[in-house]
Amino acid sequence: TVSHGYGRFSRLLSLHSWLQPACRSHSFGFIDNFNLFWNRFSFFRRDGIHPNRHGSSMLTANIPYAVQSHRYTSMVNSLPQT
Repeated sequence: TVSHGYGRFSRLLSLHSWLQPACRSHSFGFIDNFNLFWNRFSFFRRDGIHPNRHGSSMLTANIPYAVQSHRYTSMVNSLPQT
């Protein structure tokens, strides 16, 4: 099992810091879930790595939110400037 400390999150932050620009450079979408899980130990199973039922629900809810936010931002950015 992974300890319930900041070490686990520092590895997640390292992955996040690498993955976000890698996705951007290949024109892939990236849904940022890092802050959603930061310091919320109750979202994980006992192993400290995998999300539990509540954590999975949070991930599931964040996907349509992120997609809708991206669509709105894209729409606003495409409006003519006055």
